[in-house]
Amino acid sequence: MAPKVSGNPAGRPKKPITDAYRGLADKPFPGDPQKRTYAQLAAEGAFKSAIKGKTDAIKEITDRVEGPVNRDLIDSGGAPITINITFE
Repeated sequence: MAPKVSGNPAGRPKKPITDAYRGLADKPFPGDPQKRTYAQLAAEGAFKSAIKGKTDAIKEITDRVEGPVNRDLIDSGGAPITINITFE
């Protein structure tokens, strides 16, 4: 029997930007007197933008905290679908 050959011989593709984000996220931001990380300051910035009414920031926070909206639960007109559940 022949040895198994990987279906992905080159391995997972490199993601240099994602890797850079991950590398910085948990590092303290230089000069911050509260010693907050890049991730903490980015989250704070997103909340400040949301407070100012920036809908893209509101959506990002909501998606991260509550999870993305399940589009299957919205009909073609955009109105929520009413679901009645009966427990016996």
